[in-house]
Order: sequence, then structure tokens, then C-alpha cells
Amino acid sequence: MIPLIQKKIALTESEIREVLTAFPQAIMDALTKGKTVSIEKLGEFYPAEYVPLNRRKSSRKANTRALFRPDKELLNKLKKNPL
Repeated sequence: MIPLIQKKIALTESEIREVLTAFPQAIMDALTKGKTVSIEKLGEFYPAEYVPLNRRKSSRKANTRALFRPDKELLNKLKKNPL
């Protein structure tokens, strides 16, 4: 992925690697604070609470997970170019 990015922007390979290494941690930090992370033309990562159905009703405790909502442009490209 680094060579593809390097062709599009004026950063060195090591600079791109640093950004890509820090990026997941930045997303995790935002999600654990309850924030939505929007990435233009890709979509949104957002935290959501859910209650597992396999637990007894009296002991059900909400858990949090991260969900992804793809951008409309991404969905359209995927529909036009199926695997």
C-alpha cells in the first residue's frame, strides 16, 4: 500500500509508514472515547453498544463494539466491480 500512496502524495516511504502506523491507534483512541471517525470517501467507524442474546436477561450487560458504515461512493464502486 505504501508505494501506491507514495505515487499520489509528496511524502517519503518512512513518513507514510509512520502515518499508517499511528492511524489505527488514533482511530482506537477516538472510538474508546465514544467518538465517530469519518474518513472521506471511505466511511465512518463508530462505537455502538449491544447486549449479547446468549446471556440471561437478569445478567445482560451492554458491551461496546466498533462498527463501520461505508461511504456511498465506496459502495457504488463495489457494486460496479464485484469480486
